[in-house]
Amino acid sequence: MIKRCGCFMNLRPNVEGVTFSTSGASNSRSEAIFAELDDRSAISSTGSWCGRAGHNDSIDIKFEEARLVAGIVTQGSPLSDHWTKTYRIFCLSEQGSYKEYSENGRTKTFTGNSNRDTKVFNIFSETISCRSIRIIPKTWHGRPCLRIDLVHEGCYAPTSHKFVVTSRGADDGWYCSVTVNGIEKASRGRGFCVLSFDPHSLTFKAASFDTYVDAAGQSPQMSSFLDSLQAYSVVAIAVQDTAVQTDKTVHSNILSRAKRIRSCWCVVRPRSCRRT
Repeated sequence: MIKRCGCFMNLRPNVEGVTFSTSGASNSRSEAIFAELDDRSAISSTGSWCGRAGHNDSIDIKFEEARLVAGIVTQGSPLSDHWTKTYRIFCLSEQGSYKEYSENGRTKTFTGNSNRDTKVFNIFSETISCRSIRIIPKTWHGRPCLRIDLVHEGCYAPTSHKFVVTSRGADDGWYCSVTVNGIEKASRGRGFCVLSFDPHSLTFKAASFDTYVDAAGQSPQMSSFLDSLQAYSVVAIAVQDTAVQTDKTVHSNILSRAKRIRSCWCVVRPRSCRRT
């Protein structure tokens, strides 16, 4: 099932109708603008949002229009041992009033982080529609610091996808393919079969590249294809290529791109390759 490797809204302060604001910060380098998950921009890479201990400070994520939210993911400060251990969430409805998030009629205290960088997910029991999300730390280590993103509505829908990645060597048919829920999405006799799933749009993107015959031409094309994928995509690659040097070069490119866009990758090669 496609779950925790993606589905973030990729929120960035003051971009595409999203505003981060706060009722207070511990210093000028701990303002709300620094609360972006994973240090994705040059601005946020300098730290995180940190509230003032004992002041009940909060951080708000505001939208131009109401959005459907399925959950939240948090990190602590990347610069020091400060993180939020527990917090509460309030949703600003389209009617203009904040309401604390509750489950089964009881307000909920969410479990947060226990170190600087590990992402901790909290998925809501039901999707909520909010014009603004307010997070109020309740307990913390050092200072109440947060980096935040929200989980996309539909990401945690009950739909699941079963990926089957097949790579057959010379003794078994020279064949590679990727199927999803029993339907073949990408295949070819030689080279690389690539299939990606974008958890934001819930769409697939497939391509195949015959690097066995035309390594010089196909390898750059595959690199361009990988570069075009959305961040946090799920990517499955079946490999049928006995050109060892090409395989190593492309595999290195795959790893570098995986790190850059922080996606989930699965690469499958034949158990044995030999030329015929």
